[in-house]
Amino acid sequence: MSERVVGPTPAQVGVRRVLVVGYVALIVLGFLVPWQPRLFWTMLLPILVVAIVLMGFANWREICPLAAFGAIGQRLNRGEQRRVPDWMERWFFVVTFGVLAAMLALRLVATNGDGLWVAALLLGLAVAAAVTNSIFTGKTWCNFVCPVGMVERIYTEPGSLLPGRHNSQCVRCTACKKYCPDIDQENAYWRDVTSSGRRVAMFAFPGLVLAFYTYFWLRHGDWEAYFDGRWTRQTVDAELWLGPGFFFAPGIPAVAAATLTLVAFSAASYAVFSGVEALAGRWIADAERRRHLVLGVAAFAAFNLFYLFAGAPSLRRLPGGLRFAAFAAPLVATLFLVKRWRRRREHYIRDRSAAKLLRNWPFEEPPPDDPTEVYARLKAGEHAREEHLAAYTSTVREMIADGLVHSGEMRLLEEVRKNLGISSREHERILAQLSEEERELFERKPGSVERRAQLEGYETALSEALLRHAPEHEIEELRLAFGVDREAHQEIVDRLKSDSGPLLERARRQLDRAVALHGDIAALGTRTSAARSFLAYLLEKQQDAAVDRVTEFLEIAGDRERVGLVRQCLFSEEERTRKAALLRLKRACPDHVDWCDELEPVVMERESTGTDDRAVLAAIVARQAESSDPYVRAAAVWAAAKETAAAGGLIASALTDPDELVRETAVHAARFQLEMAEATLEGGEEGRERTAADLESLLASAADAEGESFAALAVIEKMQFLRKVPIFEDLDPEDLYDVALLALEESIAPPEPICREGEIGDDLFVLIEGRVEVVVRSGEGDAKREVRLGVMGEGEVIGELSLLDGSPRSATVRPLGSAVRVLRIPGTTFRSRLMHRPRVTRPLLTSMASHIRRLSRKAAGAE
Repeated sequence: MSERVVGPTPAQVGVRRVLVVGYVALIVLGFLVPWQPRLFWTMLLPILVVAIVLMGFANWREICPLAAFGAIGQRLNRGEQRRVPDWMERWFFVVTFGVLAAMLALRLVATNGDGLWVAALLLGLAVAAAVTNSIFTGKTWCNFVCPVGMVERIYTEPGSLLPGRHNSQCVRCTACKKYCPDIDQENAYWRDVTSSGRRVAMFAFPGLVLAFYTYFWLRHGDWEAYFDGRWTRQTVDAELWLGPGFFFAPGIPAVAAATLTLVAFSAASYAVFSGVEALAGRWIADAERRRHLVLGVAAFAAFNLFYLFAGAPSLRRLPGGLRFAAFAAPLVATLFLVKRWRRRREHYIRDRSAAKLLRNWPFEEPPPDDPTEVYARLKAGEHAREEHLAAYTSTVREMIADGLVHSGEMRLLEEVRKNLGISSREHERILAQLSEEERELFERKPGSVERRAQLEGYETALSEALLRHAPEHEIEELRLAFGVDREAHQEIVDRLKSDSGPLLERARRQLDRAVALHGDIAALGTRTSAARSFLAYLLEKQQDAAVDRVTEFLEIAGDRERVGLVRQCLFSEEERTRKAALLRLKRACPDHVDWCDELEPVVMERESTGTDDRAVLAAIVARQAESSDPYVRAAAVWAAAKETAAAGGLIASALTDPDELVRETAVHAARFQLEMAEATLEGGEEGRERTAADLESLLASAADAEGESFAALAVIEKMQFLRKVPIFEDLDPEDLYDVALLALEESIAPPEPICREGEIGDDLFVLIEGRVEVVVRSGEGDAKREVRLGVMGEGEVIGELSLLDGSPRSATVRPLGSAVRVLRIPGTTFRSRLMHRPRVTRPLLTSMASHIRRLSRKAAGAE
């Protein structure tokens, strides 16, 4: 299987959208302006071909607008995944060649100069792409029908001109094509390099290109008929279709003459390159090598013939335009021919085996970054002989399983064997062992990289569906969507649910993760400093998620109904409830009691005082600073700055973090470290100045990274304060972060009130420093007086009811004694951005209900 499976990058997604919009714009322009054909045929199309060669096959497949329209059809395809018939799999090159030839014939008599016809052609291609993929599975349009797909393969195989490890494999592989170029382009090339369909299409292709441009002379008897561009302004009429087809044989209609020219030149081209191949057989005995070289020459010839004419009507109007094209096109073609000429299938096998060795590196020392260095590292290393043999055996096994080599092609592994220092006798012994495995594993259902990609993708999706207990009809829809037969489906289900299956392994990893996180949480402490307890809170969220994934598996492995009843009780605030839930979990899963025993401290110990060991704390924050979760990384950097004296390394690394929150936290952490150093630094004036200078340098880097002045509170600090507020304490980190971004830090000094009784206002205030008094006016007329209802301090909330409905303030709240610092959350913005999230509104409604109950008890005299 391809070593790197990725979807389109954000940049590719953006480019694809632009190209789709441009494609639609071209269709619209065809109805509006007369110059659309000239723009498309003489400017955009020549640029497209060279762009495909330079950017590479996989990159173009990710941004192609026709592929985007085909993807719409894929989403419409909800039934059984139909595949093209076997004859089309064998002759798809000829099919796409025929489609391209028909389009060129149509150009010569219709779509060359009539914008309406060009628009109709582009619209028809888009519809055809969507319809084809809505009927057939996967990328059937791209792989079997699209004429652009054939051209891009001719000009980019066996591998793109520029190096790259990206592929364009579908996220949901349905094995629509045997030897899929989207998974592994070069494997697809070598697998059908000697096929008759490829030979016919590629040998005839240079003639097809030459025929199209030569026909302008054959019809008009003058090359200027092409080069002056008059054909880009020629609207469709009967004369264009049925007028004189040849200047020397005017009685033949143009549509027949154009078709005859394309067929004759293609046949002549096929004959010429077939003769070249036969002649090459005198010196090159290997049929595959001979075919590969002649295919390269044919592609080279077609590319240069194309750019001898393509774009010329517009280029000749640019000073030096034709001269530039005459230099650039042969240069690009020569570079690609040289790369293609040197390539052998043995080189491909060597590179793929190196990549597999790198992925499955069996030794303790770190592997090299470059796969090409694998053999040199192994040869130079002092590894045990058994490890070499094991590495070679696993590599051969994977390559056979992926269909990269068959039993009759083991000669291709000769270079791999030599590079690993494997003797001929050892090689033969390994092959003898593998031959038995092949009969058992692969002959019953032949392996291929495409089949493996399909089944691996389905296994991943099916495991997710099983874990969330998807109904049978949904699993059946999933099977149909991946195009997996029932027998393969049942084999995967049995493997997933087995005692050594992937579900158990995954659950085991989650259990180990929960235990490890619990250890870090216990060391950090849940009742320690704000920075430490906040990091512990984030880790607790991850720990609970891991526990939940474990119980998902236990529902499958044990009594599903009983486990489902106790799952949520494991996270109860009541210790008694959690303990009872654990006991019921053990009874429901008798085969995994040991797992429940490991879960017990994780579930039961929810509070901890933490450790004072600075080395332990430093190790924890350093480890969590490498987390994949940006909230954890930010909290770890902040905890390091607050709890350790030397956090410069973590801060410096965080300044270049891809996440904005982590970078902003690093800025504030650097500032805090500098302030602490200035206040407490020891070691004399010289040492003070040197260390302060280092921190100043770090702070300057932080300011450069952030590009703005410091705020008094970091966003991570706001999150810490908000988590202490009852109405926000149960929020997920993502929601807490969004609330913190809304929160504005303010300082309010007496006698200015925070809010005034009777005023309309919907902002919520969180006290972060100082105390306030809450007063109301009581009495009538001159007898009115202020009555203090209470005093509020750090962490308390003002205005949660107004936040929900914008009602008038029920009391006046003002600073008591000195200025206070608050976080003000604008109510209007909060409601528009966050109130639609149930996990945000639920705690608010709970808080409001508690408030109403308190008022009711007061009114009843209970308080």
